[in-house]
Amino acid sequence: MAKALWIGLLFLLWARILAVTVETGSLRAFLYGEEPGAAYDNWISHLAEGIADENYNIYAPYDLQTTGFGDFHVADSTETNAWCAMLDQFLAGNFANAQNILTESELPFQIVEFYNTDNGRTLYMIRELPDFKYIDDNGTEDSYDDETGAFTYGWGLYIYDPASTRPIIVTVPHPCDDFPSPALACEAFELWNAKFLLIAGAGREVKWTNIGNYDNNKSISDPSRAATHPFNYAYQRCANLIRTQFNTREWSAQLHSYDWNRHRGYANVQIS
Repeated sequence: MAKALWIGLLFLLWARILAVTVETGSLRAFLYGEEPGAAYDNWISHLAEGIADENYNIYAPYDLQTTGFGDFHVADSTETNAWCAMLDQFLAGNFANAQNILTESELPFQIVEFYNTDNGRTLYMIRELPDFKYIDDNGTEDSYDDETGAFTYGWGLYIYDPASTRPIIVTVPHPCDDFPSPALACEAFELWNAKFLLIAGAGREVKWTNIGNYDNNKSISDPSRAATHPFNYAYQRCANLIRTQFNTREWSAQLHSYDWNRHRGYANVQIS
């Protein structure tokens, strides 16, 4: 009986260890290129897309925004509580516990230990699993620009560098709309030795109030407009970790970009 109990305990321990995905590869390639060491790559190609008002926002010329390619899921109170509990475990370094919460709550996210070959740092991610039933041909007959797999929750990507020695958070709230910003943010994250990189997972127009005519202030999928967006619960906890660890307020850089011909007189890249 005692032997069986020990075997059972070892199995449970092993299952918890296996709960965290371990990968080696280039962070840049995972975000916007090809990385065979990751379960999936070209993260930006899986962003949830949608158009509420044609030509209102300017999007990447190489990525036609397709309504219905992915979605943004509005969390209920049970999901919000699970998300926040997961974040607390993740930021405490209890990565297997964080994954167990995601699994038990049936939230389509995974915890990843990622050895970044770009700079030799070990990072930890919370990332969404794409739903590969979605295919976007970007309105062309050629297959070179096809996108396969989309995020259906669209809550974002969260990257944590425990070894970072600087109290910096880099955020990207509009990865579809300000389309160069994920690449710029990745460079900033590594160059500045930042503690966190947070990138939203859906375009502004994917989900909105559907009241009157669309404008960006009616967006529900934009974390800079929706206080209860899961992105903001993560940001608040990242800031609290920095304030506790460094005994100072975080330095927060939020990256935006303007289309070259839409906002004349303004810089193409802006940091708020």
